[in-house]
Parts: sequence; structure tokens; C-alpha cells
Amino acid sequence: MTTRLEALPLLFMLFVLFVLVRVPHAANAAPLLSPILPLRQEQAEEEEVNEDDAEVEEADDTWRGPLANRNQFPPAFLFISLEPERARVLQKGDRSVFVNFDYSNILVLQESELEDFQVDLETLRILLQGKWGLGREFEVAGSLPIYWMQGGFLDPFISAYHNVFHFPNRIRGREPDNLFRYHWRVEDAPILTREDGFVALGDLTLQVKRAITWKELGATELAARAAIKLPIGSPDSLVSSGGTDLGFGVELSRVGRKVGGFFNLSYHVTSDLDEVRSKNFLSWMAAVDWRFKPRSSAVLQYDQFQPVLESDIKVLSRSGRQIVFGLRWRRSDRFHFEWRFAEDLSVSTATAAPDFTLGFQVTYHWRHLLH
Repeated sequence: MTTRLEALPLLFMLFVLFVLVRVPHAANAAPLLSPILPLRQEQAEEEEVNEDDAEVEEADDTWRGPLANRNQFPPAFLFISLEPERARVLQKGDRSVFVNFDYSNILVLQESELEDFQVDLETLRILLQGKWGLGREFEVAGSLPIYWMQGGFLDPFISAYHNVFHFPNRIRGREPDNLFRYHWRVEDAPILTREDGFVALGDLTLQVKRAITWKELGATELAARAAIKLPIGSPDSLVSSGGTDLGFGVELSRVGRKVGGFFNLSYHVTSDLDEVRSKNFLSWMAAVDWRFKPRSSAVLQYDQFQPVLESDIKVLSRSGRQIVFGLRWRRSDRFHFEWRFAEDLSVSTATAAPDFTLGFQVTYHWRHLLH
């Protein structure tokens, strides 16, 4: 069973590559990053949807993309993390504002000869993000998170959910529910520790992104980005390393009329904590979406993150792996919505990812009047 589950990410990656190579584009003659795609023939539109929905379906697919999932493993909040994006940029003068909510639950109690690691809590992260199209296929973005960590209320529900679907509960059911515990000690020296729940402001991240247009790419979208995390707080806040981090990413996507494929590969350069060393790490994402209605799509996504801290604790030395399910809805030209659910893919032992995450994002978009 474990071997089969370990092979699932590879099989899913092969499927995404097939989508990226083989899926026909919504309009084969369209420019790579055109904000408005040509309409299909009127007769074909009338066979499937009414005239208004057909215009939406064929004229605008910019709202489609991967799910904006971030690893909610609490120590990962200390460092930069590039979230999944589609390989396109806003047109000159266009602006978008995002408000992203993630609520997660985690329970990990592990120790080694020299270290003791306890994380038993729930986290609400609210990410405020803005993007601006500069023209010449460049885009800039800035984001700032707010965190609320507390004991929560989901422990009994998650234990029951794991039992119903025969997921491993490990230590759930043997520990009191809805406690707040956050301690990491190395040789009895506290590295990360907090006795009570708290609210804290995270670090500011600034990003620049460029779409790459080559004739050989055809309908496939390609983009590259670079980001810097500027510290606002200190490690005592548990949501900042106190140092500057860098992130570099490559994005690939291909969006057809009904099916789209998305791939991200990112490399993160992290700053050390005072007492322990961090690791530069890779993360990658693969996703497919299915546009089942003119304004709605379903997304299946796989995210993986390499470990970010040097430690003898098993959970800190393993990659986090998550499967994410979500829906995206284009309410109008300005408002887009996203709902998602992320589940840790650990089988017999915990990995550096939360057990359970629910997410919601709302996007408000302004188009430049000259488009």
C-alpha cells in the first residue's frame, strides 16, 4: 500500500505533462498572453450554452489556474514560500487584489536523543496580496500575511474523518483534544516556543515576474519569477526568521477550452535562525483543471516541499506532500473565487505538512481602460 501511494505523485506528474503537451488550446491562433481570446464559431457556441455564457467561456480564461495553496506547517512560516501561480502576467495597467484564507490543523509530538518537538494547534492565515501589470510582459506583486495560532476545535472531527476513510490517526485519540502546544528544544535550549495562542504579522514578500514568449512554445505559457522576503518581526514571533530570504521560480501552463495543465518549480534561499541552520529547499507543484461550466472549474493538485530545517526530528527531515482539491468560480470580470481542501499524504509517519487545511480566496481585478 505504501509503495502504491509513493508512486501516485509520479503518475500524476506524467498526466500533467501529457496535458501540457497534448491538450489543444482554447484558440489555436491566439497570442500567448492575450487577455481576450477570439470567440469560437457562433454555431458551436449556441449548441452548448447561451450567447452570454458562450462569450464568457471563450473570451476569458484568465481566472483559471492552480490553487493558491501554501504549506501551513508552522515552522515553514518562518521562511519564504512561492505559492502556485499560472504562467501569465497582468497586462499593462491591470491590477488585482487577493485576500486568501487558510485554516489548518496539525498534531505532531516527536523527540530524538537531543531534540523535542511538539506542535499541536490550529492556524488561520490571512494573506493580503496585490499585483500590478507593468507592460512588456512584466508584473510586480507584494504580499503580507497575518497569523492566528490557537488550540482550535477540529481535533475530534479530524479523528472521526480519518477513521471513516481509514487514514492513519497516529497519536490522535490518545492525546487531549484542542490543546495549544508549540515547542522545539535542542539540548534543552528553546528554539521555537510559545505557551499560549497568539496573533502575529508575518514578513513582507515582494515579487517580480516575466512572461516568456517564444514562437516555438505555441499555446504553452512560460514565465519566470524572483521574490524577496523582508523581515518585519523576529523569530520570537514564530512567523519570521528575522532574516532576508530569496525565491526563484519557473512556471509552465497550457489552458485548453475544457482542460488545463499547470506546473511550478521553485528554489528558496533561506536565512538561518540564531540557534539552528536552515536549508535552501526546492518545492514543486503539478495541477490539472476541468472547466465543467463556463464560469467554473475543478482543480486537482499535488504540492511537495523539501525540508527547510536541519534536525534529528523525523518530521523536520521529511518533505511535506499534499493533495489539494478545489473549485474556482468567475463571478464577473472583477470578482473571482476559490475554495480548496488540502490533505497531508503521509502514510505511516508525519511529514512537514499539516494534517488538514481548508482554504478560500477572493480576487478583485481592475482592467486598464485602454485594453
